[in-house]
Amino acid sequence: MIQFFRRIRQKLLANNQMKKYVLYAIGEIALVMIGILLALQVNTWNQDRQLQQEEREILQRLLVEFQGNSNQLTVIQEDQIMVGVRLRKLLDAMGSNPKRLAKDSISLYLGMLSYIPKFTPKQGGLSSVINSGKIGLIQNMELNDLLSQWPGMIDEYSYHQEIIYDISKQQVLDVMLDHYPFRDHQVDVGYGSTGPSEFDYDQTKVLSSMAIETLAELKRVDSEIVSNRILELQKVHLRVIELIHEELNE
Repeated sequence: MIQFFRRIRQKLLANNQMKKYVLYAIGEIALVMIGILLALQVNTWNQDRQLQQEEREILQRLLVEFQGNSNQLTVIQEDQIMVGVRLRKLLDAMGSNPKRLAKDSISLYLGMLSYIPKFTPKQGGLSSVINSGKIGLIQNMELNDLLSQWPGMIDEYSYHQEIIYDISKQQVLDVMLDHYPFRDHQVDVGYGSTGPSEFDYDQTKVLSSMAIETLAELKRVDSEIVSNRILELQKVHLRVIELIHEELNE
């Protein structure tokens, strides 16, 4: 092809057809430029297709990760609501002249002081996407923003969760140690049961303790704060899943 064009140029020069030679040279240059532009366009198209494929693979991994966390998030929210409801019932019975509660009920309610439902989502896929900078491949700006905000929302939730942990582990057990047998707590945490304690306790003393009341109120407030945080997480979580489905179905 190159030799063909060269022969044409040589023939035009040999015949002293300079005007035609110039026009031909311009046409040849234009043809070369068009070829280059087409090659660049094809290369750009191939790169865009590769990026779109990589974006799709990222979205598929994130969808699996977020869907895998859905059940845990629902269960944790139900447990946090349960903690708040039972602590309110405990607080209703407490005071200088406390109400009498059934033994099973007081065990159930006091158990909430040391029960810590905790949401621990898997975030390996999202962390990898954010740390590698590949989150920029996600073209949907709403989805991109929500995914970028998600780790911060988890950190905020974890902060309040740690406050509850400190109250439950560092303070509750110290206060309860001489007031109530921990074996009587009716909270299934997956470690089985050794049965109720044989030690007696004074229910009136427990329910009229200002220290226990204070801890119950602190735990209730923080549990309900965490419950509200989880509601926010659920909304974002569901929206992320919805947006990923929309992107994958396009």
